[in-house]
Amino acid sequence: MIMEKLKEEAGFTNHEKEVAHYILNHMDQVPEMSTSELARASFTSKATVVRLCKKLDLSGYQQFKLKLVEEINQKKRLDQMLANEPITDKSSYADIINVLPSLYDKAVTNTRLSLDKNSINRINQVLQRAECIDIYGTGISYILAQSAAFKFATLGGRMFGL
Repeated sequence: MIMEKLKEEAGFTNHEKEVAHYILNHMDQVPEMSTSELARASFTSKATVVRLCKKLDLSGYQQFKLKLVEEINQKKRLDQMLANEPITDKSSYADIINVLPSLYDKAVTNTRLSLDKNSINRINQVLQRAECIDIYGTGISYILAQSAAFKFATLGGRMFGL
């Protein structure tokens, strides 16, 4: 995610860090700004803004703005979903246990809605061409990994490593 990469600042120059800080502090304004405007506002250059976009594995500033808007919208949607949940720093253990099933349900529903038939078909083709699929997990995710390995083995008749 772009926001995470901006926060990490991995491999950024000092000027690129200035741009990243500006973006993170003015996220709602940046999508409306041009490269020149962002450079001026962050006291850097257009070249620095473009270099930062490249370091984020994007083709340029326009693609950056599109991805940023997408992430901002996802974050707002998630914040709205969580705003209706009764989990706060004062929530009891019982409150949290009661809310978890609905959070899992929302996560599954959002995942289902975000996948389309073409995506599933491409994933299926990649999995079928794979010689081996390794699945790892620890703690509770180990049990989920075992379950997934069992399901894959049942479907494909192959043994999968854990």
